[in-house]
Amino acid sequence: MIDALVYDAPTEAAPFGLRAGLFNQSNYVAQRFGATAGKQYTISFHAGKPYGGLAAGAPRLIIEHMKDESVVASETKDFPVPNANVGEVVRYGVTITANAGIAGGRTSSIRVRFLTTNGNWCVFDGVQAVSGNRAAPYDAEDSLWKFGQYRIKLDAVNVRKLYGDTIEGKVVRSANFQVPYKNSRAVVDHSNGNVSFNAASGNVHLGNMNTNEIIADKVVRVQNGMSIRGVNENGVGIETSKLYRSWGGDIELNNAIIKTPAVVFGGNIPTTQDGTLWYGNGWQGLGFYVAIGGAWHTVSAGFGAG
Repeated sequence: MIDALVYDAPTEAAPFGLRAGLFNQSNYVAQRFGATAGKQYTISFHAGKPYGGLAAGAPRLIIEHMKDESVVASETKDFPVPNANVGEVVRYGVTITANAGIAGGRTSSIRVRFLTTNGNWCVFDGVQAVSGNRAAPYDAEDSLWKFGQYRIKLDAVNVRKLYGDTIEGKVVRSANFQVPYKNSRAVVDHSNGNVSFNAASGNVHLGNMNTNEIIADKVVRVQNGMSIRGVNENGVGIETSKLYRSWGGDIELNNAIIKTPAVVFGGNIPTTQDGTLWYGNGWQGLGFYVAIGGAWHTVSAGFGAG
């Protein structure tokens, strides 16, 4: 018996699944099926050369016509050594007519012994017995099983739900792609092209697995505020090589120092909050003004063009 689940045998040693029969003249098995006297049956099987350097044998079927537990007739069918490479199989078949002598008992059956013509070995798998004079197409229905064992590659799989601990591949496509986590949807691909990241525990972490950069081609928008607690490799929380702009929102620094080569003032007076410093065209001309106690006071004014 070839058993790739238990023994050190390659999975290709068994044509279908991980188990197949490895028989010779002295080591064989028999299979039995119910039959009706005078009716035709076609018996087929897949045969291949053995692995491991064993000599390849010619398959043989011993077909016994049985009434109850007694053999009333027997016939032997021999086949050539499979003309295929090791790991491949050839399908053989034979049509028989159930002997009339099997009628009238408690049971009527045909028993088939699978062996070889001598001490050489042959792999047997994919056995089938059907009514009539033609073998039916043999479908092991193990394509999905083999797919799960990495033995075949499917061109396409159309399923309503797919579950697994690990799903790997170059491309995963879905009209409604979702990644569930803790009975919630962690990743949702919407029909409008948006992708949502949701956290069941309240936090979405990006970059925990040694991610160096998170890149967006155009815009990253945070609707309800953003908090940066850590620093980048240069020791700063926010670093930009472009203009920083705020549309009507204040910039507030707590216990911090602004370091810059220049400050450029422009536009109208934004507020009279205490401590506001403004440079512009005030009531005393071009100058610096400061808001104290809800009113503006002149720091220095009267600057000329020169």
